Amino acid sequence: NNMGMRTMELVDFMVKKCQWTMVTCNTGNFGRKGDKREQQLVFRNDEFVQHGADHVMVELRTGGYIEVNGMHDAQDLQPPLEGFFKGTWGCTDYKPYFWESSELYCDHKYTVPCQFYFEGCSGPQLTTNLGKRTLQLA
Repeated sequence: NNMGMRTMELVDFMVKKCQWTMVTCNTGNFGRKGDKREQQLVFRNDEFVQHGADHVMVELRTGGYIEVNGMHDAQDLQPPLEGFFKGTWGCTDYKPYFWESSELYCDHKYTVPCQFYFEGCSGPQLTTNLGKRTLQLA
């Protein structure tokens, strides 16, 4: 879906146009099957804070992908970020399936190697390595 791209449009507006500070962002799935997705963004009007204008969002997707949005703000970040994804994590550029539309849902999409994301095998699969992967990226 295009939730990542729409999120970056909202962040661009709030940070660049309104001059508010983005405090936090979190997402989650809910519903009986976990097929509904929600996202919460918190902004604060900090008039005394010097605002940064450049920001990107990296979405780690346990479906086997990484999606990057906001690269129009940080083109100098593209080479090292791509080098990290491809060199350190072993990712490849995503190749769309023939039935997928040409509509873009993110600035760049990568396919992660098999076993990249760990999900617990027993019970409701509440154990993952998303936190570990996030810290490796940070």
